[in-house]
Amino acid sequence: MISSDLEKFFSGAQIQGPFGAPTNDFFRYEYLVLIGLGVGVTPFASILRHLLLTWQSYSCPQCRAINYNMINQKFVQFHWLTKEHESLSWFSKELSELAKLDTERRLEIHQYLTSIKSRTAARQLVSSIQGAVHRISNEDIISGVTGSAQLTHFGRPDWKATFQALSKRFPKKNVGVFFCGPPDAQEAVNLACKEVSRSKKDGGTKFVFYHENF
Repeated sequence: MISSDLEKFFSGAQIQGPFGAPTNDFFRYEYLVLIGLGVGVTPFASILRHLLLTWQSYSCPQCRAINYNMINQKFVQFHWLTKEHESLSWFSKELSELAKLDTERRLEIHQYLTSIKSRTAARQLVSSIQGAVHRISNEDIISGVTGSAQLTHFGRPDWKATFQALSKRFPKKNVGVFFCGPPDAQEAVNLACKEVSRSKKDGGTKFVFYHENF
């Protein structure tokens, strides 16, 4: 039997939960921005694999056209920042399969190799070779991804410019922005979301920010 003292001690205790990861809310949005830094790409690898399986299940076996009326996600923009070139091969196969299925260009794959600065002679040389090979083989020699219209970037993105471009493309829409990375980068992305986000009633785009930290 529990003593009266213990009963008094635990009488104010409450248990809440369980709580899922913020990325679980991606089902709510037709328009998605996924941002992973380093190992923060892990939750988005799962989302992209889910998207791949979904697209495959609703694609025509002959023409590969996808019945998007059966899929909630209408557009996905994926960003991954990493210092290590070797990391880009982690799931290049899945990204290539998605790009192959993406006949209507509803998926954008933006990978960033941050160890190479954006304005150097070496970067310009690598970019020239990268572009030439892509025009011939449709392969990004940096990431190993084939079929994507976007090539691996060097340096870091301008998040405000990224969201401004999206707001022009998708006026009067809700865009779910999902982030996984360190707190300082989280603050920068969140600030850019707030600066660009506008009321849909005024013709703007509303960016809804979710985050996980490591």
